[in-house]
Amino acid sequence: MAYLNNKSIGLLGFGVENQSLLHWLLKQETGNITVLDFNSKIKKIKNKKISWQVGENYLKGLNYFDIIFRSPGISLKLPQLQKAIKKGVELNSATKLFFKLCPASIIGVSGTKGKGTTSLLLYNILKRAGRKVWLAGNIGRPVFNILNFVKPQDLIILELSSFQLMDLNRSPQIVILLDITPDHLDYHLSFKEYWQSKAKLVKFQTKKDWLVVYKAPLTEKIARLSKAKKLFFNQQTAKKIGFVSSVNPAIATENIAAAALVSKLMGVPRTTIIQALKQFKNQPYRLQLIKDKRGIKIFNDSASTNPVSIIKALELINEPKILIVGGLDKGFSYLGLAKAVVSCNVRKIIILGANKNKIMKAFKPHHLIYEIAGNLNFAFKRALKYAKKGETILFSPGAASFDQFKNYKERGEMFNRIVKKLF
Repeated sequence: MAYLNNKSIGLLGFGVENQSLLHWLLKQETGNITVLDFNSKIKKIKNKKISWQVGENYLKGLNYFDIIFRSPGISLKLPQLQKAIKKGVELNSATKLFFKLCPASIIGVSGTKGKGTTSLLLYNILKRAGRKVWLAGNIGRPVFNILNFVKPQDLIILELSSFQLMDLNRSPQIVILLDITPDHLDYHLSFKEYWQSKAKLVKFQTKKDWLVVYKAPLTEKIARLSKAKKLFFNQQTAKKIGFVSSVNPAIATENIAAAALVSKLMGVPRTTIIQALKQFKNQPYRLQLIKDKRGIKIFNDSASTNPVSIIKALELINEPKILIVGGLDKGFSYLGLAKAVVSCNVRKIIILGANKNKIMKAFKPHHLIYEIAGNLNFAFKRALKYAKKGETILFSPGAASFDQFKNYKERGEMFNRIVKKLF
């Protein structure tokens, strides 16, 4: 494409998103492409068009590029990046470029928790309705893996994080905005910066667009930035429109409501929505029931990386619970969780991970019954010791996984193996 012709391009960060973009760029008429990444051990692709600048000096000379495509994990606030922008270097990203090039309508999904579940619910419904629909972004495939196959009549469901949205300058035709609570405070300077990043998703919508938004003070504030037509939903909406009984009770009703409302906007018949919901299964590690044996249920909620997600899980499970919690701190307060534990029939708590002392400190004033475990294997052994018939063991860390694992998926896989071995 002419926009990239003979341009010198830097790919800042070489995660999944920029890897996908690189393969697409190699088929365009660009100038040299340089991959810049701190990790000196990344797998290099042999191509005369690609240069590699890796290791401690990966940020050197950013101002010599025409365009830099920032990976979502790279902060906009990097002094070297800001200096390059002031020198006239164009800052872009795979997400921004996809919005510019995509010929089809985009349904953007964001919020703090439930993005993946809502996206997958909507995908299953639209697919059952016979629509040609693609699932991409943080769930599904990287966007540049699908761009060349997308037709104007197709639909793209795009799950988007705050990292991807920080410098977005276009909005989807339809947006689902779920509840927003503090998260990623180890990356963002403040909660305000975090939610303002989310707000970029709706900021550029027009009067022809739709915004399906969770009804809460903050999301309503963000909704006012959008010119789109609006539909509001909350936990009661799914009950009002008659879909809750059709689906797994471990799925949050607001996720069901959001997917159902957008499906109705797209003209999907009610019977089709109900059929799709009935067949839906939770994603791995998102409040996933992995064992029901001897009257004891075990849920793997490894994707829970903040205390609000634990609270939602506790509210969805009615039985008495043994809770396994803890991981790497992301700057959260656990005082709200402590209060929720008191009211949600939690009989015992096993705390592990790097933030165990912080969680203990929040729990102490409430006289909760807890103990410390050195690792996940021991934590589950203790939980199994206390669990009785008719009770549930809930593994919902409410923290990042990087103190002991590569990511939440590896943590979830480990928990599954431990359960299979011990129960």
